[in-house]
Amino acid sequence: MDLLNDFYKDCDVDRFSLSFLEAHGTGTKAGDPQECDAIDSILVSGRKKPLLIGSLKSNMGHTEAAAGLCSIIKCALAMETGYIPPNIHFETPNDEINGLVEGRMKVVVDKTPLEEENALIAVNCFGLGGANAHILLRRNLKRKSISKENLPRLVCVSGRTEEAITALTDQIDSNGMDAEYIRLLHEVFRKNIQNHLYRGYTIVSQCGGLSKTSAFCPEQGNNLYLAFGELDDWYE
Repeated sequence: MDLLNDFYKDCDVDRFSLSFLEAHGTGTKAGDPQECDAIDSILVSGRKKPLLIGSLKSNMGHTEAAAGLCSIIKCALAMETGYIPPNIHFETPNDEINGLVEGRMKVVVDKTPLEEENALIAVNCFGLGGANAHILLRRNLKRKSISKENLPRLVCVSGRTEEAITALTDQIDSNGMDAEYIRLLHEVFRKNIQNHLYRGYTIVSQCGGLSKTSAFCPEQGNNLYLAFGELDDWYE
């Protein structure tokens, strides 16, 4: 409770303006009631309509150290697509979670529109060692400006498999001359990524992909030898 109280005081954000909360939600008898009681006390009591909540763990299990990042990805996709993904296997609320039983919180069980243009989504993530985190994401709807220039663009990518390269280059070609997307890919792949043994590229234009290819590039490259002195000494 202290974390949520301090968080919204520091952010100076109306705690009742949340559109959705992605809970840690491990499905345990002890953890879920405690988390939901804190949400109910700090973020729900006083709202005019139920707070929509969910947890990605119902869909893909607990990803341990990556759990928080997976939840952020889920929320980012909800903001991009305009729909909150549903929880699965939820039927009856835990009797110990008053906020759910009394209807102040509602678990998203169907594909639900995210209607607010400036929607706020909160994410909970808790660690076994007591490190608790709470973040707030604001939807940023903006129209992308697709470049109208005819100059083709080279995009280099890497991956673990040849199929990954094909999927990436196909996606890039389908996006067309999206300069913002291409700039992001340039930033991601400008350095070597460990275990990405396949490399590829595509050339994007207004007419789609002009050329693309992929190749296996083992980490152990060819040796480079430097010779000093007269070249004749090396031929003896």
